[in-house]
Parts: sequence; structure tokens; C-alpha cells
Amino acid sequence: MSVLSFGLGLGVKIHGHVEPFVMASFDVGTVDLLVKTGFIPGENIVDLIVPGVFVAYDFCNFRIYGGFEGLWHLTERRCLLLARVGLNYGFDLNFSTLYVGGELGLPISLPGEFFVETDELSIIPTLITYLEF
Repeated sequence: MSVLSFGLGLGVKIHGHVEPFVMASFDVGTVDLLVKTGFIPGENIVDLIVPGVFVAYDFCNFRIYGGFEGLWHLTERRCLLLARVGLNYGFDLNFSTLYVGGELGLPISLPGEFFVETDELSIIPTLITYLEF
């Protein structure tokens, strides 16, 4: 598996909170590997760190992707793990591509004290926009 191209992205997600994020994309042939990290500001400047790993497929101007994302609360030292699936539309600009779209996050329950129990949580809708260079 060799990387054919590399890109960087800056964006924001809105899912009850505003989450700025940075992202790296690696084109590995038919699919792209997306690695992101974001943060959610709060009382302690940063309350949550939000890393994620996704596999994406670009079809015309659409990007379809799925993967996993964790919302790691720094004060409580606990993590909410989400399985995410999303669809974005890319607008080609002269210097980059602007993606606008949405995601659905399904909470995953894992054993252990580090992970948040998800018995009463439902699907989390998210709006997303980012520039990819």
C-alpha cells in the first residue's frame, strides 16, 4: 500500500457544540484515509479532544465516508466512542476544495471504566464543513 497523494484540511463540525478540527488525508488508491483531531472549547479552555479515523470514497463531487471518532473528556478522563458515516459535497476552488455536508454518529458501548456507557444515547446528527488543500 503506497500513498499517492497527501492533503491537509481545516474545518468545523456542529453537533450541539462547535468543534474546530484539522485533518490529514492520504490517497491510497481507490479510497482515502482521513485522520482528524478536533477540540471542543469549554470552561478549562479545552474540555474535549476529538480524534477520528475514517475511510472515504470520492464519487464525482461527493465524498462518502465512515469511521470512528472518540470524544475524550479531559477532566473526567472518559471517552464516548462513535461510529460515524457521512456524505459531503465538494466545491472546487482555485486553491482548495470546500466540503459541506453531514454525518450521523452512532454511540458504541465498550467495556471498561474509560468508555462512557451508551444505553440511553441515540444517533447524533452533525453538520460539517472544511477546506482541503
